[in-house]
Amino acid sequence: MIRKISTFALIIFSIGLISSIFASNGTQIGTVGARSTSMGSNFRGLADDWSAVFFNPAGLTQLSGKWTIGGSVGLIMPRGSYTPLPFSQAPFSGLYTNKRTLVEQNFYVPSLGIFYKFSEKFTAGLGVCAPFGLGAQFNLLTIPADYGNDTALAEINETMSDHQVVNIQPTLAFKLSDQLSIGASVGYIAFGMMKLRQIGLPEYGKINPAVGNLFLVLRGTQVLLDDHERLVVENYMDGEGHAWSASFGIHFKPSESFSFGVSARYYTDLKLTGTMNRKIHFPGNAPATYAQGISGYFAQVPGPQTVDSLTALGSLPIVFSGVTTDTSYNADANLPLPLTLGAGIAFKPTPKLTLVADISWTRWSTWDAISIKMTNKVTGQKETLTMKEDWIDTFEFGAGAEYCVLSNNNMKLDLRGGFYMVDTPSPHETISPTILDPKNRTVITAGLGLNLGKLQFSLAYERVILGEEKVDKYIFDSNNGTNENWAGKYIMNANVITLGTTVIL
Repeated sequence: MIRKISTFALIIFSIGLISSIFASNGTQIGTVGARSTSMGSNFRGLADDWSAVFFNPAGLTQLSGKWTIGGSVGLIMPRGSYTPLPFSQAPFSGLYTNKRTLVEQNFYVPSLGIFYKFSEKFTAGLGVCAPFGLGAQFNLLTIPADYGNDTALAEINETMSDHQVVNIQPTLAFKLSDQLSIGASVGYIAFGMMKLRQIGLPEYGKINPAVGNLFLVLRGTQVLLDDHERLVVENYMDGEGHAWSASFGIHFKPSESFSFGVSARYYTDLKLTGTMNRKIHFPGNAPATYAQGISGYFAQVPGPQTVDSLTALGSLPIVFSGVTTDTSYNADANLPLPLTLGAGIAFKPTPKLTLVADISWTRWSTWDAISIKMTNKVTGQKETLTMKEDWIDTFEFGAGAEYCVLSNNNMKLDLRGGFYMVDTPSPHETISPTILDPKNRTVITAGLGLNLGKLQFSLAYERVILGEEKVDKYIFDSNNGTNENWAGKYIMNANVITLGTTVIL
């Protein structure tokens, strides 16, 4: 019996894998430095403090002290809900169709920069930041009592993602002339982590023709329930990996009132290694059901039955056994991290006012299809799965300002504000609740800066506005009936508070 059930493992394994397994978070985090964040992260053209290590390393030649040590911590508080659309085919009563609230989680995003100015022309140091991350948790499914399987789901919030990437980047900046500087870094992602739980609901009859024939005979009766037409599959992935990064920037400052910058950030694939665990919850029913179903099948299908069809029908008591299988795999995958190109300007119409604007492009289209290499921990059997993502490239643009409201000896108080807008990379055809930006994002920022001589403090606030997005159509896999996306109504927003400090020696 166990051997027969295990044959379903290779068939169903790809069914429960969601299209968003690496999209955790199709969110690129720009919360590096409270000052730059409060100006809408539009910092490529200005780039005159330690956070330039992330936005445009060429600007580091503008640091004023011999030593500059800066850091920030951002607190990201996403909130929202998802209301699933009922399945249009083979519905499952255990799938909630009322509003499901995103489990409240807060994410801390640290960043750090330590730089030494060897001369007016040469600056070197180290930056640490978290360019990608976040996560989500939802409770979307329960197993109905009459499904015939009394094994509970492993977690209440069975749909979950958690993604963290920490990049360490030694950086050099060199001034080619009084107006022109260049900067570059080669970084190492020393810690990249992905955790993911999600469910799959494949149509049983599309995987096993004998089951499909049984339902054709018994559909509309109380012998088998509609819920029995689907399996419940749980998948949990836990992986860690490493990658390399590189960045390059150019900063041009022809006058004290105007500057311009361009920069690029590149990452190699994040090579994840970990485990994939899968549980299949099979439906159960009374033995009399099979006798009635088989009798009905023979009555509906004229002529002699082949050995294969008799064998398939004879397996029905096994596949409707109400058992739960648990299989574990070693898993390896290459997660593409996107290239970003951007440019920005800074203009000072008066000594007290600084205006900035940025535009950038991120190559999310590298997430077209992602392959996972699997090895069964017990049998050693190998398998490669390819997941369709079909993400699209995104453009981001924004503007910001900084205004000095008070300047007295060694004390200076600045007001800051800004905004940016960016597309979502995820199309409706592969969207999932674990993606925290289901539609185009608008971010409004504000902040304060207090300079006390060589010590600087900054506070930034961001309001991330996503609003409501409706996905009115499920995309089902024709081979197994699994939904490739999650249709319904998405409502997502977030608040972000960032604190930062800088010491200049």
